[in-house]
Amino acid sequence: IQERLHQDVVQCIADNGDISSFTYFDKLPLMNAFIKESMRVRSSAPLIFITTEKDVVLGGVEIPAGTDIYAHNGYLSRSDKHFKNSQAFNIDRWLDKSIPKCEHNEKAYMPFSNGSTFCPGRNLAFLQIQMYLFNIAKKFKVIKSDKTGEVSEHYHIGVDPSDIYVSLKKRN
Repeated sequence: IQERLHQDVVQCIADNGDISSFTYFDKLPLMNAFIKESMRVRSSAPLIFITTEKDVVLGGVEIPAGTDIYAHNGYLSRSDKHFKNSQAFNIDRWLDKSIPKCEHNEKAYMPFSNGSTFCPGRNLAFLQIQMYLFNIAKKFKVIKSDKTGEVSEHYHIGVDPSDIYVSLKKRN
């Protein structure tokens, strides 16, 4: 995948020149698919915090008004009900428009939440991710270190991985 991303960025630069506007990233569907699949599999902000405004029944459970609810928004995007082979990292699922909706339900993909809890910084965050990944893919090869152990996640307002060590090797 890393080599595909590098070649996509190099080809885009050859066709369009270096970055000249924000719309430039629309010309990199492979990179955007990589970002979406990364956030589908491991959202950096997987928890949604909401408070019920009125009494509701959810899945047969009565929830009174004023109840704090903490939901894991990554659950739907990692369910085979919404994404075929959901545990597999597959960027092509975002590129192949012929995949039936029952195998690829984009409505179940909510790394920035949805509705009234939608993150207002979504577009800025996505742009920052695009800029970062574009420059890494263009200039470097990412190499996993032998020090990388069993990866785990530490939750707080977001989620951070642990025991991941990489180095960047400059490309020619």
